[in-house]
Amino acid sequence: MGGLMFFAIVGLWIYLLRRFVNAFDSRMPKPPWRQVVKVLLFATLLPLPLIDEIVGGRQFAKLCEANVVRIDRETARGRIVYLERASPPVDVPGVWIKVTKHLFRYLDAKTDEVVLSFDYFYAEGGRLFPGFDSGPSPLTFNGTCRPLVVPDKAYFKTLDLVEIERPQRK
Repeated sequence: MGGLMFFAIVGLWIYLLRRFVNAFDSRMPKPPWRQVVKVLLFATLLPLPLIDEIVGGRQFAKLCEANVVRIDRETARGRIVYLERASPPVDVPGVWIKVTKHLFRYLDAKTDEVVLSFDYFYAEGGRLFPGFDSGPSPLTFNGTCRPLVVPDKAYFKTLDLVEIERPQRK
């Protein structure tokens, strides 16, 4: 059903765009380059409904490039750490689409100092095409992002870190 709705909206957009270009064409003078202008105008306006996803996708890609695991390898060695309980996701400002950041922080069991941290980013689709069958995911790019190396048991072992459950504080 979502696919039919998608094709109906795309068909309606192409129909309206052709009507607009033809109306624009009827008001233009009759030089030989008129057909080229019509084609360029149509091609320029065609992706307009997805412009928020196109620009937002580039912004999201830049966020992903900068997303790394933050750790001071020298001071982290030999520590006992625990994963801080999930904090609520944070909205990322300054992007054309909704992007949320999920924070992951590993704290020292004795001092509660941040030893290792990284983020997961999730993007939602644009306004006109909010994903249809795929939920709120974007249509034009992958809406999830994590660092290339996500800390796991093997990663902790290379850093000589020991992960424990969160200690109970009194």
